[in-house]
Amino acid sequence: MEGLVHGQRVARGFTLIELIVVIAIIGTLVGMLLPAVQRARESARQASCRNNMRNIGVAVLNHETAKRVFPIGCDHATGLDHAWSSFILPYLEQGNTAARIDYAKPWNDQPAGGVPGNLAAADTTVPVYICPSGIVSYAGKQDYFGMAGIGPGAEGVPWTGYDPGPAAVKVPEEEWTTCGMLYQTDSRTPRGVRAAAVTDGLSRTLMVSESSDQGVPVSELTDPRQAAGFGRWATSSSYLLNKRVVNDNRGEPFFSNHSGIIFALFADGHVGIIKDGVDPAALVAVSTRSGGEIQSDL
Repeated sequence: MEGLVHGQRVARGFTLIELIVVIAIIGTLVGMLLPAVQRARESARQASCRNNMRNIGVAVLNHETAKRVFPIGCDHATGLDHAWSSFILPYLEQGNTAARIDYAKPWNDQPAGGVPGNLAAADTTVPVYICPSGIVSYAGKQDYFGMAGIGPGAEGVPWTGYDPGPAAVKVPEEEWTTCGMLYQTDSRTPRGVRAAAVTDGLSRTLMVSESSDQGVPVSELTDPRQAAGFGRWATSSSYLLNKRVVNDNRGEPFFSNHSGIIFALFADGHVGIIKDGVDPAALVAVSTRSGGEIQSDL
């Protein structure tokens, strides 16, 4: 700023107090804008995640239309361990990836002599299987897990440090691990579920839920075969309901990096929201396809 002193023009800058006031105003504005920007970004990530699950639902239903049966969660009975998320690749416009897989060999088959095998295909990133709110990166990542059935925690058998409380599960104990939509096959249940067998109703039976960041980060891998556990779309991408809570801990069936919710895909193809604090009995009810439990809203 300028002023006149004895007829001469003199330059005058901001005082320290004025500068502090300006900085405080800018800081306040930034503090008000950042949460709004973060909310907008998370809203966009949630919309993208929800769209991923819709596309997965369409692919699973197209598989059911073509094969007259829902995909198996994992062909564990054969020892090959290919997952449902591998079987639906052709219905996700991922036919090129599916064509690289020999389904007559184990999911992580790796021929000698440097010839690409199933493991090389399994390392492929399939964008629709990755939640944009995920924070861990690894080869062949899968953030959406199929519902295989229920486990001891769901029935009321407490695990160390956890008492799940009472549950009204009417499924016989020998059927717990295969009472969901996408289970691992065994000698009793070698094939997938037919729609007519979902007597609880397709719209009230959970098929896929978020379970983000399950696998081993790339930075921690010393050998590709270390990634042969949960968190890979090519294998074992189904879970049992054990701990009947949502967003309690990474590694549980129902976990996301969205605040207070997870997205869930039901057997009729619609995507719903499951909130933190969901009624445990309701979570058990939607995790079985023919349990006959009394279902309440999630």
